[in-house]
Amino acid sequence: MAEKHATLSASGAHRWMECTKSIGLEDHFEKEETSVFAEEGTLAHAVAEAMLRDQLQTDSKIKWPKFDNVMREYVRMYVDYCRDLHTQAVLAGKDFTALIEERVNFDQWVPEGFGTNDFMLITAEKLIVIDLKYGKGIKVEALKNSQLRLYALGGIQEYGWIYPFQTIEMHIVQPRLNHISVEVMSRKGLEQWAEDTLVKKANQAMTGEGEYTPGDHCRWCTARATCSARAYSMLDIIQNIIKGEKDKNV
Repeated sequence: MAEKHATLSASGAHRWMECTKSIGLEDHFEKEETSVFAEEGTLAHAVAEAMLRDQLQTDSKIKWPKFDNVMREYVRMYVDYCRDLHTQAVLAGKDFTALIEERVNFDQWVPEGFGTNDFMLITAEKLIVIDLKYGKGIKVEALKNSQLRLYALGGIQEYGWIYPFQTIEMHIVQPRLNHISVEVMSRKGLEQWAEDTLVKKANQAMTGEGEYTPGDHCRWCTARATCSARAYSMLDIIQNIIKGEKDKNV
């Protein structure tokens, strides 16, 4: 399901929270063209959505994309994971809401903030957020994952007034690495993180304040090739490597 991306998106939160000035810098550059890896990830999410809707909903108008059996088997791991949690909620016999590729708003904390979460399950006791990562180059962890936390805040904002859940579970399923990661927080703890950390970072990013902060998040920044802070950081790394080699030869 395609969507217009927010300026401070959940998917880009790791970057704009670490380097708050990157949003303003990127305004001077055109958005990069999609890559084969991005297109593959988009297709995998479309396949996952169709498979989940086919299994969990009575929807005869599912849009099935074209995909091969290799992708089917990888995506099935994620689909089975979501379905098992859904089945547990059904067997518990309690009221719940299941959302597939649903937009959630978290603008209570982030100006104009919204995003589309892959799968969300909400009960009176627990909010469960699940994110599919189809890539295999980098293992992604749920611990302190700002993207998942923003989706969870969206769940609180949209459904927290209906369901009194106090536990938040945030799951990453990365099938091509056979990797599953989970972070568990209290609702109070997540809201405290939002008030203490997220709000400040979001406001800095929107107003162009804060510092340029190079790091692994730079790989996703369209301005990385001309960013002086990143260049100086790389120069420091090279100089330290050269110095280390010289010291070994003394």
